[in-house]
Amino acid sequence: MAFYARRNARAHCGCLHDLRAFPETLDHDFIHAVKEVISGLSKGVVTTYELRTALLSRGSPATLGEMKKRPEECLDDKAKGKDPGKVRIVLE
Repeated sequence: MAFYARRNARAHCGCLHDLRAFPETLDHDFIHAVKEVISGLSKGVVTTYELRTALLSRGSPATLGEMKKRPEECLDDKAKGKDPGKVRIVLE
């Protein structure tokens, strides 16, 4: 039953992905499919202050590699303990 529901959800959401539009009628199956697809996602909120602080951490000059690593570490911290493939970052 779960396999059928998952396959059905992919079929319903595939039309949304391919057409980049909602179907003309939003039936119960479509709504259920969308709920199933987004149910495993986690929200990670990052403020502009947090990103700025991460970039300016230690207040000293940095190599290109070090500067690239700073926001990555900030984002990794927001996703700690969560499946990285299911985290969606929201910038506030």
